[in-house]
Amino acid sequence: MRDPVVAELILPRFLAPGDKAASALDINNVEGASGSYTATIITSGPIGFDNGATHSETRMLARGQRIDVPFVIDGKDLGIANIALTLSGPGGYRVQRSWQIEVRAPQLDLVRDDIEPLGPHQSFVANHGLVADFVPQTLTAALNVSASHGYSDVPGLLRWLDKYPYGCIEQTTSRAMPLLYFNDMAVLAGITKDQALPQRLQDAADNVLDMQNYAGNFGMWGPGADADPWLSVFALDFLVQAKQKGYVVPNDALKRGASWLRQQSTSDSNDDAVRAYAFYVLAHMGQVNLSDLRYFSDTRGSEWSSAIAASLTGAAAAQAGDRSRANYAFGRARDILMSANPQNYSLDDYGSYVRDLAGTTALAVEGGDAEIVPALMRRADTVSMGLNATTTQEKAWMLRAAYQLTRQKVPLTVLVNGRPVAPKDGAVRLVPTYAQLSAGITLTNAGNAGVWRQASVQGTPSVALPAEANGLSVKKTVWTLGGQPADLANLKQNDRLMIVLEGQMENAYYHQMAALDLLPAGLEIEMPIAGDDAKAYPWLQTLNDVTLEDARDDRFVAAFNIGSEYQSQHDPKKPLPPPPTYRLAYIVRAVTQGTFVLPAGVVEDMYTPSVHARTTMGSVTIH
Repeated sequence: MRDPVVAELILPRFLAPGDKAASALDINNVEGASGSYTATIITSGPIGFDNGATHSETRMLARGQRIDVPFVIDGKDLGIANIALTLSGPGGYRVQRSWQIEVRAPQLDLVRDDIEPLGPHQSFVANHGLVADFVPQTLTAALNVSASHGYSDVPGLLRWLDKYPYGCIEQTTSRAMPLLYFNDMAVLAGITKDQALPQRLQDAADNVLDMQNYAGNFGMWGPGADADPWLSVFALDFLVQAKQKGYVVPNDALKRGASWLRQQSTSDSNDDAVRAYAFYVLAHMGQVNLSDLRYFSDTRGSEWSSAIAASLTGAAAAQAGDRSRANYAFGRARDILMSANPQNYSLDDYGSYVRDLAGTTALAVEGGDAEIVPALMRRADTVSMGLNATTTQEKAWMLRAAYQLTRQKVPLTVLVNGRPVAPKDGAVRLVPTYAQLSAGITLTNAGNAGVWRQASVQGTPSVALPAEANGLSVKKTVWTLGGQPADLANLKQNDRLMIVLEGQMENAYYHQMAALDLLPAGLEIEMPIAGDDAKAYPWLQTLNDVTLEDARDDRFVAAFNIGSEYQSQHDPKKPLPPPPTYRLAYIVRAVTQGTFVLPAGVVEDMYTPSVHARTTMGSVTIH
């Protein structure tokens, strides 16, 4: 049954701190008594009115009459706000309703980490300076001390992956894989076990399964065009492990996957890393052809150029019970890593020196060849493994290594604020609050050998970040559909506009790029456009083709490839090709009156973290 007098609030979809949005109280006296009605609106949380948290309106309302009463709400802080409406009228009439609205940050989270050696009897003080430019309630921080470098910041790695905004098959699997052992690592990480983990992991498995092709492999952004073979094996590795831990993975999906893996493992058209990974997953499924695996090891072992190909073969052989070939393969992996130059290491198969170093470390412990681990750990001391320096693929394998390294026993003597703290699985790990960091935390290496200390923080910046350009440029402009620059201080409700992100790369090398543009609360995406869509707007010139374009409720997301796929470094015998340009666009409509923060546009290379750019922030006023 409906209320005799219907009361509704017309609210924006979301707000940002500093926004002022026109809203409305809609009262419809369908069949109530005529008379005086009073509406009281009470806010709690990060929204309010200019004069406080309460706003009241009293109106005379005849039976059958409907009125709209405008009011303005302000975004004041970050979080989920509640707005409650109480309507009272003649004869003791009273009805109550409530809504929730999110006040979302107008910029992406900032991640910062600092990794330095800590000599014998030296101290490090983590204090308010570490977090002074973050919004306190958004902050997550981690302090770690370990004898080794690179694998101790489990909380930081997990949270970084969880917040990563894109979702191709590689990124979805990299985010999901660590969840398989997350609660096993919760104590290690110093964080609370995730009671909702089983459902999160099942959802992650379902998301990966949604991208599977009939042939058993996977599409990059969904079923369809084949993803790189390495990524399909990576996804099947996750699904096999999930099935073994009791999650629902249909047998038919794994059957098709196993058939595809058998084809890849024996195909000379694949590189050694893909073939080795296929053998590894088949071994875990109990379906590896041992003769094929031995032939691959014996004929290709001396030709391996990547450590991950060797270590995956070693782990597959160990799983199949062939200890001699496992030892040979892990030895080859160690030798490749010890002699390689990290700067010139192959980037094939979404790889890098850090990915292969972490992967070899994890696989060596898993495969029972831990004797090579000390040499690998010393090598890890020489490379950058920070949160801002590593890709999703690298982080997934770093977390895998961190899990396997819990089996290693390393002496460590650490004081926290002068008191000894026992290490857990080779490290002292703290997850301090904002208040604890503001008070100051002193970490002291009380031992006689050097250790590594790491401080990482993630959260929303408390001030607007400046424009930034590293490896590319980016410009964000707003236009009328007729091709005139839009006056952002004088937009009209229902205006349709074109938002354009464009720039130029610094070189013509191949890049897999992503763009993310948060919306002002007063705008709503009508449609993204790409490629030939630009022909309808001659002034727009050309637009890039995209591999993904997504109009979400509060943001525009796109992925595109740029540069030559066959060029990863310059050939000195040839002239430098001109750096390519890019242009992306989407159409929006002004839907809510008010004044809103205009977020910055961000464009970045998904697999080269140092290549990224950001525009400045601004404001939009809609009348």
